[in-house]
Amino acid sequence: MLGASILMAMALNVPEIVIHEKLPPYPEANRVFKDVTVQLDLSKAKSISFDFTCGNLRPFRGFTLYFKCGSQWIQHDVMPEKLSGSVENFRFPLEEFGVDKLSGANSITNVTAVRFAGTRYTAEETLADVVVKNFEITETPLPKRRVSSPIPVEPLPAKAGERRLAWCHRAWGRDREPGKSTWDEQIDELKRAGFTDILPNMSWAGRAYYKSEVYPEDPTVAKYGDQLELCKAACRKHGMKMHVWKCCWNMGGGLRAPLPEYREKLAREGRLQFDVSDVKTGVPHLNWLCPTHPDNIREETAAMVELAKKGVDGIHFDYIRYNGGGSCICPRCRRLFEERIGHAVPNWPTAVSSVPELKAAWTKFRCDTISSFVKGVVEIVRRDCPNVEISAAVLASSERAKYTVGQDWGNWAKSGWLDFVCTMGYAPWYSLFRESRVGVVLQEKNPVTVYPGIGLSVWPKSDGRNAVRLREQILAIREMGFKGFCLFEWTAEAESNLGIFAGPVE
Repeated sequence: MLGASILMAMALNVPEIVIHEKLPPYPEANRVFKDVTVQLDLSKAKSISFDFTCGNLRPFRGFTLYFKCGSQWIQHDVMPEKLSGSVENFRFPLEEFGVDKLSGANSITNVTAVRFAGTRYTAEETLADVVVKNFEITETPLPKRRVSSPIPVEPLPAKAGERRLAWCHRAWGRDREPGKSTWDEQIDELKRAGFTDILPNMSWAGRAYYKSEVYPEDPTVAKYGDQLELCKAACRKHGMKMHVWKCCWNMGGGLRAPLPEYREKLAREGRLQFDVSDVKTGVPHLNWLCPTHPDNIREETAAMVELAKKGVDGIHFDYIRYNGGGSCICPRCRRLFEERIGHAVPNWPTAVSSVPELKAAWTKFRCDTISSFVKGVVEIVRRDCPNVEISAAVLASSERAKYTVGQDWGNWAKSGWLDFVCTMGYAPWYSLFRESRVGVVLQEKNPVTVYPGIGLSVWPKSDGRNAVRLREQILAIREMGFKGFCLFEWTAEAESNLGIFAGPVE
């Protein structure tokens, strides 16, 4: 229970912030914000609270509250839990705003402006309708947050016909290290929890966790066996479907980082993506293959087709896009783009992100590059392996994905290239998951089966609410008419929450 002093809040002299304006389509505006002028001294404040209401959450990724301290801004993210139109009170410790990053004469004793901003998630033209008011402070610290025990919830049995898929980023399964448990044991567990499909990550660009004639085999294959065959055998035994998850273009990082000599070879051959940050150095820093290089296209196509011919139920595209908005700007991509538009581009690469007609042409060039690769793989697999399902992990908003990472999956859906997609619209906050991450899928109406992703692995681990979130989000997916979901991802955390899935089919 909060102490009485904590409840004694004092009004803060901040005017009501109202944002009520039309948002143009995404490329023209990435966010909306409103500033109000103030003169505040927050040196005694330990926490700040306010009331927030948004009439339509769907266009937003999230929100941020800012305070301008001299010439610097401090900030805190605001992620609503309640649905559109609800009033929600937020309270944050002032120390969480990044006060320690203030420098020089910039101080919380001299706050001259308050800003509230919303960052875009969807691409459509829409209306921003936000009210932030009733700012208060407390002068006593909030209780320290504690790690909470998991909150028990009633199990949610699978419905008849419901498809329950699970991604797994480790080729050997849920454990951090290989060899601790077998695929047979893990598939048995998932099957008993009502899961129907597993999507194990068996390949990155330049790396295979199975016997491959295209890419080098990871050392774990020699020590622990062909992970694809082991997983496939377990799936056949327990009656689950297996879709091999292939990370396209991306060579991985951390423990999955490519061998230095292999990466250096690709860099010398001009096969890596250049980002805008590489312009000054002339050296690519990304572990991503350039999707216009013919050797990369040939090898990645061969790897996908090889997987389809392994007797699996499906192949699953991932990272089927560019790394970000600033890539790839390598000399070959520049030359191909200039050949396409018929003239040289001065002020490269700034011009393709600032000159409207060039920006539109550049967006289409990037989308066409990725789409051409997808089409090439699909045509071969449909011809040679007609019973293999083809799917992809995609950004939830197909419209926004085109502009940000060149992923035109809405066009792939209209062209019938995919059997289903799993959208990567993760959010632990119920309102944003339901209205933004999943709501945009319904709003954009792409003609393909969609299994929304549920991001267990990126949720907070300390508040004990993950089982509650799982139940809420599965129920939301059902209520919105989807026929299943895809869990991100099968890990020890997922295993500890399998109880929420357990039970017989209704």
